[in-house]
Amino acid sequence: MRLRNQKDLCAGLLFMAIGAVVVFVASGYPIGSAMRMGPGYFPVLLGGILVVLGAAIGGRALWTGDPAPLPPVRLRPLLLVTLSILVFALMLERFGLVPAIVATVLASCLGGHEFRWREVAVLAAILAAASVLIFHLGLGLPFTLWSW
Repeated sequence: MRLRNQKDLCAGLLFMAIGAVVVFVASGYPIGSAMRMGPGYFPVLLGGILVVLGAAIGGRALWTGDPAPLPPVRLRPLLLVTLSILVFALMLERFGLVPAIVATVLASCLGGHEFRWREVAVLAAILAAASVLIFHLGLGLPFTLWSW
């Protein structure tokens, strides 16, 4: 048996791992039945579907598809996108929703190879405005918008 597509195999393994973790964690909740679903029913069902989907994608990589080797790992995007999530988590309570979103967009865009200030500013403004409209005004969530 010859591995044809490394990308699909890795994607399938990742889906299977995430699905297995979801099923493992959610199995600690009462599952119930299809007529009386418990809090663990839906996560276990979705986790199981993810495991099956991952197995199908990974299995297909062994027999079909164009040969596709794994691309080299780029550390800069990986680190900056991860850092952007931490920036949001640390800034949300201290500075408010709008500055946290702007800083998150800036940090994650720095991970790309095509960084343009004008595009990043427009994207940050649109995402901040949409977040205020959806979460603060629409859903009424008690986020502090600005806290200097």
